[in-house]
Amino acid sequence: MIDMKSQRIRLTSRHLAALVTAALTAGQSLGAFTNFDSAKEGLTDVIFQDGGITFFEAWNGFPPVHDSIMAIDDGTDVWTRNPDMLDFVQGSLLNTGAVSVGSGGFAFTATKTFKMTTGRIENHVALSIAYVVREPSTDYSNNTVGIQALRDGQVVATDTFQTNVVLGQSGGGSFTFGAGRLELSGVDFDTVQFFATGPSPFGSILGAIDNVTITPEPGSFLTLALLLAAFGVRRP
Repeated sequence: MIDMKSQRIRLTSRHLAALVTAALTAGQSLGAFTNFDSAKEGLTDVIFQDGGITFFEAWNGFPPVHDSIMAIDDGTDVWTRNPDMLDFVQGSLLNTGAVSVGSGGFAFTATKTFKMTTGRIENHVALSIAYVVREPSTDYSNNTVGIQALRDGQVVATDTFQTNVVLGQSGGGSFTFGAGRLELSGVDFDTVQFFATGPSPFGSILGAIDNVTITPEPGSFLTLALLLAAFGVRRP
C-alpha cells in the first residue's frame, strides 16, 4: 500500500524548496551592479546607463549649472602601481568630462554632483570613489564626499567621509590620491545623489567612481525564503 500522506509531504517539500530558491534568485536578479569594465573607454553623454543603473545630472561644480558629459576612463596601470587603491577600485571608472586614453594614465576630473537610479524603489547602495588628495596647485584633503538616498525628492539618509587618506601617487609624485567606500542601507529610496563639498574651488573634487551596487533590502528575500521553509517543516 502506498502511504499517500508521506507522498504528499515529500511533494510539498520539493515545491517549497523550489519556492525558496526562486525567492532568493529573485532577490539577486533585482539587484543592479556595474564596475564599468565592460563599457568602452571614452566620452559618453550627459546620461549614461550600465549594469541596470542610470547616471544623470552630473555637474563639475563650475558655473553656470549644467549637465556635464560623463566618461569611462581605464586606469588599470595606475591602480596596479599603487596596490592600496585596489582595495577600492580596479580597471575603468566613471568620471566627468575627460579621458586619459589607454590604461597607463587616469584623468582625475572635477566632480561636484551626479544622480543615479534603477527606476525602482531600492534599499541598499554602495560605491567606491577614487579622489585626488593634493595636486600642485590645490589641496583637496579638507573636502567631504557623500551620497544621499532620496525618496520623492526628499533626503532620507546620508553617508560621508573626508578626502584625506593617501593611498597612491602619480609617477612624478606631484599628485597624491586615495579612495574610499560610501554605503547606505535600511531605508527605501528611488534615487541616489553623490555630492562633494569643501574649501577647494566650488567645493568640487577631482574624482571618479567604481563598483556601484544598488539593490532591494537583501533580508526581505531571505525572510521570505525562511518563512516558506518553516511553512514546509510545519505542514502536517
